[in-house]
Amino acid sequence: VPTTNDYATIVGADNPLAWWRLDESTGTIWADSQANPIDLTINGAPTLALPGIPGSINGKAVKINSYKDFGINSAETKTNLAGGFSVELWFYQSALNTGPMTLFNSAAASEFCLGLGQVNAGSKTNPQIGVYGTAWSVLTGAARPAAGSWHHLVATITTAGAGVLYVDGAQVASGTLAAVAKAGIVLGQYFNNAYNQTSGLLIAEPAFYASVLSAAQVLNHYNSGITPQGQSSISPQPRANGTLRAVLLSQRGGLNSLQSHDHTTSRAGYGYQYGNFYGGI
Repeated sequence: VPTTNDYATIVGADNPLAWWRLDESTGTIWADSQANPIDLTINGAPTLALPGIPGSINGKAVKINSYKDFGINSAETKTNLAGGFSVELWFYQSALNTGPMTLFNSAAASEFCLGLGQVNAGSKTNPQIGVYGTAWSVLTGAARPAAGSWHHLVATITTAGAGVLYVDGAQVASGTLAAVAKAGIVLGQYFNNAYNQTSGLLIAEPAFYASVLSAAQVLNHYNSGITPQGQSSISPQPRANGTLRAVLLSQRGGLNSLQSHDHTTSRAGYGYQYGNFYGGI
């Protein structure tokens, strides 16, 4: 049975509190698509409305051309952390970074930070989620995502500080982080701006959830995002090889007419050869 991938429907069903599709081609706002909008004010001069991930029709990507390019909303009162939270986005880098690339963080004193490396927190290139209180607490993925393709990055944190980091649908790190008290949103920069190497980075489909996404939900988002939108997948069927019989029954004037047809099929290149047709009554 054919099935059609639909990233927007799958993500929407998991009720993001805020979800920026980044489809604006002009202006100074990245609009939140959700009911209680947390719009982001664009700073700098990012490249807007570039082609997004394969699984999305309406969602676009933005290119961060310098650490001065970012979107921000510091309205912490709009974010709800009562049940824990999750942050999600897709990123693409044409060349591997040699220093930290912050993708998604909070607007007040870097309370939480998601990206490739954190300043003063160990690895400067691997996927990380960090929370800063009086010092950094950090989870780091062991594998570095390759350049030249889209990657999916998700971090979940409970109210007790239990964190999980996912890359491309798979869990890569887990552990205890400091509690997060603030959650104003910044997309595409880090407060120690001079250390950030986001130049040339593409970001797509960032979302914030006032809930902790499950591993199954994260994997579902990843799978739908990497499948080209509108592409159908059909379960493989066994190839015919041997004799098949088709039986047809029709009625006319109260009389039954029965026909049977035998077909001998054999694999030949990319098709089949048909023969031995036998008619019936």
